[in-house]
Amino acid sequence: MSAAVYTGPEPFPAATGHLGSWQTGAGAGVKHNWSPRLTQQFLVSGSWDFNDPAVDRTSPTYGAVTILTYHLNQYLDLNGRGEWFWDKDGARTGKAAHYGEVAVGLNIMPNRWINFRPELRGDFASDPAFGSVSSSQRERSQFTAAVDVILKFH
Repeated sequence: MSAAVYTGPEPFPAATGHLGSWQTGAGAGVKHNWSPRLTQQFLVSGSWDFNDPAVDRTSPTYGAVTILTYHLNQYLDLNGRGEWFWDKDGARTGKAAHYGEVAVGLNIMPNRWINFRPELRGDFASDPAFGSVSSSQRERSQFTAAVDVILKFH
């Protein structure tokens, strides 16, 4: 199990116009090995912007995420992730909404010093929140395909 608390006048970014007089964020997580091949992590978090000028009170956010990793072999993992986030007043995202995310991907490890991680991801919101900031046509969902490469220095 792990836990952390961050607090101060600006410990993490706030959306434009939402920076309060003091911010506190807290999170905790646990990891469980269901079998030699299957691992799950579960994390919860919350943050509070005290005296948020955009709403003239404290702005809370809450979130939870679970990550599953299935080790297919020493060179390949299958990953899945699900996340929920509630930005009650838009203090973090700029748009008050419930947000959700699901993703599936691979971790390809051909050798010790490099990983390739292709991923398919869907993001969802209770209110239109995705799209160009200048556009009046916002969407409630978006789909992303991505690949990242991690180089490890030993």
